[in-house]
Amino acid sequence: MVCFSSLREGLCCAWTVSLTGGNSNKADLKLLEEMGITPDISFRQRKNSVKTVGLMVLGVVRMKGMVEKWAGSRRVQESLVRKLEGMKGRKLVR
Repeated sequence: MVCFSSLREGLCCAWTVSLTGGNSNKADLKLLEEMGITPDISFRQRKNSVKTVGLMVLGVVRMKGMVEKWAGSRRVQESLVRKLEGMKGRKLVR
C-alpha cells in the first residue's frame, strides 16, 4: 500500500501517472482507492424529476413550433428569391 504525506502529493502522483501513460482507467482508479479516495457514484443513479421531464417536453414542443415557423419563412424566402431572379431576367431581355 502506498502512503503519501498529503492528499495533494497523492493527487499529484496520480496525475503524473496518468500523464506518463498510465495503462488504463482501472489502474488509475486502483491507485486512487489505495490513497483512500473513493468516487461517489450515487449522483449518477438519480432518476429524472418530474420538473426535469416537464421542461424537456416543453423544450421539444417549442422546438417543433420553431421548426414549423422556420420552414414557413424559408418557403417565403425561396419564393421571393425566385421572383427577384425572374425580375432580373426580364430587365436583361428588354
